[in-house]
Amino acid sequence: MQPTSEAVSTAVQASNECKPSDAGAPTASIGLEVWSQVQETHPDLTKSFSKGGFQGTAVSPTYQAMRATQIFGPHGLGWGTELISESYVEGGPLGFDKEGRMLGREIIHKVYLEVWYIYKGKRGTIKQFGATTFLSRDAYGTISSDEDHAKKSITDATSKCLSLLGFSADVYMGKFDDHKYVEGLKAKMEAAGNPATGMTSTEATVASDTQQQSVTGSASSSPELSSRYLIYKTKLQEYQEKGQQIVDIAAARAQIEQDTLLTQMEIKTLLQSPLLRIADSSTDPVMTGAGATEPSIFL
Repeated sequence: MQPTSEAVSTAVQASNECKPSDAGAPTASIGLEVWSQVQETHPDLTKSFSKGGFQGTAVSPTYQAMRATQIFGPHGLGWGTELISESYVEGGPLGFDKEGRMLGREIIHKVYLEVWYIYKGKRGTIKQFGATTFLSRDAYGTISSDEDHAKKSITDATSKCLSLLGFSADVYMGKFDDHKYVEGLKAKMEAAGNPATGMTSTEATVASDTQQQSVTGSASSSPELSSRYLIYKTKLQEYQEKGQQIVDIAAARAQIEQDTLLTQMEIKTLLQSPLLRIADSSTDPVMTGAGATEPSIFL
């Protein structure tokens, strides 16, 4: 298989294409607004990896998509991706037989992708390359292909585009190599709330006070519903009205099931919500560690 030049040829135009749609837009006034909102990464949504002698930190792609949705709006409306081109190129030799004949070459899948977004009424675009090894040989001599190579290449390119907007900048700037920084950031995130649902401890306190007043004023009309139940119910309704999804559904369900302030009837009722159906949960890893035992996982 001969290398293709499709992806390379499109890069020539990249410097001219990656410009704001409105040349006269006062984009300089936006400055680091987006960057400052997305530069910090929750440690629970990362994992360490080692590949080819290189060690680093990988960020959950689902977490990055959630953060982009928080800033720009739903995927497809406030931001999205467009595949410009893709190609398969040959890499290094897969190995040699006893007579010195080459067994073949690695095959690498490359994509050239655009991420577009809308911020304060202005449309921006970023283009980057992504790549994944499609055909390779491991240390034991086994030659295999990666069926998910296309998805991985697109994820790679998307992450690179988002990184130029500041997404998970602390990871790419090497701050996660500092254990003190990671521990301090984790404590900060836990105090503010858990990113699995986007709910903060402040929101929970306000909701609790509001719902407690509501229950006190209407106890005679609905004495069978606890204030704790109403807090969950109100939050779920807000998510449905805004078209939002709960990322870590399993953890949210576990917290509800273990909440001693809810009756069994209230637990079963809450778990019937479409937002908490296990079948709708993403297969991508979202959290590591204690999970459902964290008090702020849902509220």
